[in-house]
Amino acid sequence: MTPAMCASYCSQYSWFGIEFASECYCGPYPRTGSVQQSDNSTCNMLCPGNSTAYCGGGNRLNMYYSDNSTKVFTDPMNLNTVGSYSFYSCYKDSPRALSAVTSSDSMSVDQCAKIAAAANAGFFGVEYGRECWTGNALAAGTGNATSSDCNMACKGMPGQLCGGPSRLSLYKRNAN
Repeated sequence: MTPAMCASYCSQYSWFGIEFASECYCGPYPRTGSVQQSDNSTCNMLCPGNSTAYCGGGNRLNMYYSDNSTKVFTDPMNLNTVGSYSFYSCYKDSPRALSAVTSSDSMSVDQCAKIAAAANAGFFGVEYGRECWTGNALAAGTGNATSSDCNMACKGMPGQLCGGPSRLSLYKRNAN
């Protein structure tokens, strides 16, 4: 681990930090309760990949920040509208609510909306951070879930929510 390796891994986020010489953490901002230490001597572990750089310490992070406006600096959220679709609900996906799936580690709400539009689908939903489900009708036996169940950031766009385990961030095509 080195600061450059962690920066590369966390390239989509405005904050990253290294702890215990080899653990890399990313996020849109430091968590509540995080406190900057005035004594930097506790971040004294040398990086295994660069013996001239420090990579945190025991329960201590060397923190880095980028003010680049393209980086994620807020919690992930649902988009109100994307293309010709509007957010519908956090939706239960057990049994499967929609019929067709595409999975990708670069999935985002925008990408799933394009897949749905190309298929002329009436609904699409993103699930588990990387799955795009599409279809024209919702299956019987499914229904709304609590909004807090859709809490996973999209793999391809961490500023967007992409459902959760067996939960869809569901979007419905707007009436023309």
